Amino acid sequence: MKKVILILIAGLLFSSNSYSSDTDGRWRGLVGCEWAPYKLNNGDIGGTVDLTIRNDYDDASKKIIEVKKWMYPSWVRKGGTKIKSYKISKKKIIIISKEPKEKHHTKKWIGKLIGDNAMSLKDEHGDCNGRIYRTEEITFEAYTPKVSKDFMDGVENDKKYTITGLLALPIKKQKKYPVMIMIMNSACDYGLRNFGLGDDIKRVGVATLELENCIPRGLGIHNMIIQGNFAKLTPWMGAADALYALKFLHKHPKINSEKIGIMGFSWGGNVAVYTALDIIRKPIIKDDNINDFALRVGIYPYCRYLDEQGVTKNKIHMFVGAEDQTTRALFCKDMTESFNKFGGNASIDIYPGAYHNFDGLFKDDQAKFTTNQFKVTDKCKYWVAKDGSRSWRMDDKIIDMDAYKGWNFSSDKNWETYKKECELPWGAIVGRNDKAAEQSAKKLIKLINKYLK
Repeated sequence: MKKVILILIAGLLFSSNSYSSDTDGRWRGLVGCEWAPYKLNNGDIGGTVDLTIRNDYDDASKKIIEVKKWMYPSWVRKGGTKIKSYKISKKKIIIISKEPKEKHHTKKWIGKLIGDNAMSLKDEHGDCNGRIYRTEEITFEAYTPKVSKDFMDGVENDKKYTITGLLALPIKKQKKYPVMIMIMNSACDYGLRNFGLGDDIKRVGVATLELENCIPRGLGIHNMIIQGNFAKLTPWMGAADALYALKFLHKHPKINSEKIGIMGFSWGGNVAVYTALDIIRKPIIKDDNINDFALRVGIYPYCRYLDEQGVTKNKIHMFVGAEDQTTRALFCKDMTESFNKFGGNASIDIYPGAYHNFDGLFKDDQAKFTTNQFKVTDKCKYWVAKDGSRSWRMDDKIIDMDAYKGWNFSSDKNWETYKKECELPWGAIVGRNDKAAEQSAKKLIKLINKYLK
């Protein structure tokens, strides 16, 4: 009897959050316009929207709109736009926004519920339209070891964090939804890929869960992983977060536990790929009733070399740029071969002429040199052994990375050789490649349709 009551309570906790059939709640999504008709990462975006409709704390009979993003960022680049006034009803919102074109120019926007999970959003002239999705914040606990070897003695002795995420369901009603978990990059941001690719994913009937890995560790867009915070949030920690998210989603009454995928960008690509290693996955996913990720997608991850070990048999795919100076294509090609050699199911697309961040969301963010990104040679090869130990290897030279705290190997006898391959002066070519951005988005949707539908 007690067990039945607990199950009922758990169901109420899940269902009470924001799945009502009115306009209350948080709404996020993408708007395309005639001059910027977005489709499958083609580089055209009208703007992104992130707003919350709630009761006024001072007057519960009134509704207000809190705005995080309104037609951001493309119109911001043209001079800014903001909401001037609005009307809210049970099934519809009307927003009057100040536009950047003229000092006194305004535009009327109409949002209408289209099912429980989405609203259409159009301007009065029909020039711009999009879809915004009801978004629920989820929370779970995660024990997160710092490096791969720390997984070997179990994870409950490692530090525990409270991880949050944003779950959005697609418009088409389903008894249980497939879902794709999204993992951010080392800038502690998605670069709006969660709005672009996130929209593409939901339009084919798959939910998205955007994990927030940085804030629980005191990091964010103004204090990024890449700004010397590599030890505060390692990709191994991110992999643990992701596996605990998998366990959380298994209990969610609206999620199909057999159709959960994970994808990540750069640092987040590492996270997605690392969850495929038995030494990482099994200490957390101990229960045989917990299904593995049905699909893993790593977008330009920094791939590791593997000594023979157990790996997932489920699908792994990687997207990398042939000219990437930060996360070398060679490393991922070799890691793909290792996965398959060890009994896995991995594949890779390598795009000619493409660099790191080749899938940037805007056409004007084309590849160029920046001092804000690191660069390595093809010989900066990091290895992971079956016992979880990490090393750098080149010919007969080896650095035992677990013998040092952090990432400072300067006292090692092989430091000078390592430095020439892995500690180059900062600066690399980074940015969008139109062909690679569009082709990878199309391939991503094909993979999702095959493995998550």
